[in-house]
Amino acid sequence: MLPRIALSAATLLLTLPTSAPAFPSDSVTGFVQSVDTGSRLTIDEQRIRLWGIDAPDRDQACLDGEGQAQRCGEIARIALDVITKERRVTCHPVTSVLTVDPAEAAPMRCTLDGYDLNGRMVMLGYALNRAESAGLYTATEAQARDRQMGLWGGVFVPPAVWRDRKLGHR
Repeated sequence: MLPRIALSAATLLLTLPTSAPAFPSDSVTGFVQSVDTGSRLTIDEQRIRLWGIDAPDRDQACLDGEGQAQRCGEIARIALDVITKERRVTCHPVTSVLTVDPAEAAPMRCTLDGYDLNGRMVMLGYALNRAESAGLYTATEAQARDRQMGLWGGVFVPPAVWRDRKLGHR
């Protein structure tokens, strides 16, 4: 009985499509298909969240250095889109497939032309260090703040706080 089950399982595995999106435990390399926010993108049908950073949602607004309203979430999204346009990005998983909801974007660290893409977004001031990074991007964030890069050139609510308020949490 056991050999028949094993044969059936092997047959099933061989007939599964090979073009399915990568599981979050797999590294992904390719050209970016879409950029949803300054910290979420899609490569080869795999939705990816840039681990360790948090960028404003597309509809989040901020004030620039002159007190004028700006769409900082859209600006962060455009920055990530421009940085990655027509360039190969490689992303490596940070957590196991068991801890990632398949409907969610997989948390990954990505590189582009040999540099840390996640850290680049923080360095440009379009994303903030997240606690999950255990301080990896803290110094980079401080440099962006000191140089008044991106969000730091004006007034903004941290993205996580903004989301909580949007959802009615305090």
